[in-house]
Amino acid sequence: MTQRLAHRPISTRRVAMCIHHVLTEILHALLRAPRKLTAAIVRTIEYLSNNAQRAHPKRDTKTGRLKLQLQHVYGAP
Repeated sequence: MTQRLAHRPISTRRVAMCIHHVLTEILHALLRAPRKLTAAIVRTIEYLSNNAQRAHPKRDTKTGRLKLQLQHVYGAP
């Protein structure tokens, strides 16, 4: 979702490393304040789009999974 909304390539590894910073807020909103869930998700997407970008998306077209001609989610039709 972050890739699609922010139009940035996102690293799944970096997401896994930094998701704990925002996951508590989402879980709290789910359990105790459902009306705050949208705001929590928006903040999470903003956080991940700034902190979990792929380091070398151009290099990935030569050596990474994009070498197989896969596309980022935001680039797919």
